[in-house]
This record gives sequence, C-alpha cells and structure tokens, in this order.
Amino acid sequence: MRFSVITVCFNSEETIQDTLDSVRSQNYLDLEHIIIDGGSSDRTIELVEAYAKGCEYPVLIQSECDNGIYDAMNKGILLSSGSYISFLNSDDVFAAPDILLKIAVCDGMTMNLDVLYGDIHLYDPEFRVLKRRWIAGNFDKKSLWMGWMPPHPSLFVKAALHKRTLFDSSFSIQSDYGFCWDLFSNDSVTSFNYEFVAVHMRIGGASTSGILSVTKGNIEAYLLLKKRKVRFKLWIITLKLVRKISQF
Repeated sequence: MRFSVITVCFNSEETIQDTLDSVRSQNYLDLEHIIIDGGSSDRTIELVEAYAKGCEYPVLIQSECDNGIYDAMNKGILLSSGSYISFLNSDDVFAAPDILLKIAVCDGMTMNLDVLYGDIHLYDPEFRVLKRRWIAGNFDKKSLWMGWMPPHPSLFVKAALHKRTLFDSSFSIQSDYGFCWDLFSNDSVTSFNYEFVAVHMRIGGASTSGILSVTKGNIEAYLLLKKRKVRFKLWIITLKLVRKISQF
C-alpha cells in the first residue's frame, strides 16, 4: 500500500526542515510526499526543493496562492495517488521512523478499513516540553455527542473516500472537525484505533495559538454542526472543551 503524505506550508522556513526530515526518516518508503505551498516569500521552497532531490520516493511540489489552509489541503488530496492520505503540517513531525510501517501493518491486520486513527502529543515550539497528550480512545457512535473527536493529524484516510469528502474551505480553523464529524457519523465508514502516538505537533498553529484562536475555533465548530443540522450543539461543544482540558 502507498501513503500520500500531504504537507501544507507557507513561509515555514523555521520549522519545515524538521517535517521533511521526519518523512525522510521513515523506514517504509512506499509513499509520496505532496507539498502544497501558499506562495512563500522566505526560504521554504528552497528547502523543499533541496529535500526532493535526495528522496527515494516521489515528491510533488506545488507553490501558488491559495484560499487558506483547507483549500491547500484539498489541492493535495486531488493530486494524491496513494491508497491512504495523511496530513503532516509544516510544524509537525512523525513521532518515530516506523510510524508508516506500523500503520501499514495495522491496515493489513484490520482488513483494509476506511480510517485509521490514534494519538498525538503536543509540544512547545522547540519540541522540548510536552504540553498535551491527545489520546483518542475508542470510537462508538454516541461518543460523538459527548464531544469526542480524534486528532486530525493522526488520521490515515482511504484516498478514494477523502476525494469524495473534501474540506469546507469557507472555514479557516475547524473544517477538519466538520470532516471528522461527517466521517464518523457515517454508518458505512469503518475505522480502527491503532492506539499509539503517530505525530508530535507544535503548539502555536492556527488552532492552538492562544485564547482568540481557541474561541474562533469553537465558534467555527458550532457553525459546522449547525450547517449539518446537528442537535444539542452547545452541549457537544462544551463537552469537546472539557475533553481538551483533560489532555493537559
């Protein structure tokens, strides 16, 4: 099976080398790395092009203006040719060199399910201090109504499914929440919790950079549920916040 690892970036010269190195360190090389750049004006593309020259797997690079992170993610999805899609943003890294290998083994054991998900750790910008442990836990349908959602960076989603279910690019922070809601509320979608940490994420991105971004994110989450005509929206968002507090 081939993985399509998608990295979205914009003026990311300070962090993207860590991301690139973590993909190159993987000991499972049946992958393609798709890098969607929003038209960076710093050294991001220079670093990406130097990385691409030394890789044993295909690296696709697209650099142009976009309409935000989810528009860029959708571009990556539509360019992908792998069996499963995962997103590794330009300030995140895989937790170990054997992550893709372990996911491939899980896929073989679980009979080719639609979605595999697990855990992530969130660190300070220097990756020195562990700030949060986001442990997904097992999914059942009623847990959605209790604020449950897996961490999006941990998801490996069948490419064919993802291409039918793109991100809503009219939202800037929480469209992945809406995507996950659609995914896990669909009775026909099969999933598996692989129960290990797949990604180390820096705190400070669009959804974790302070109280204003957290507030905006929860407003967006509410609007995404409203758009889906979900009942008890405030209850769900409140419990979503309570679950986040328990991660610290």
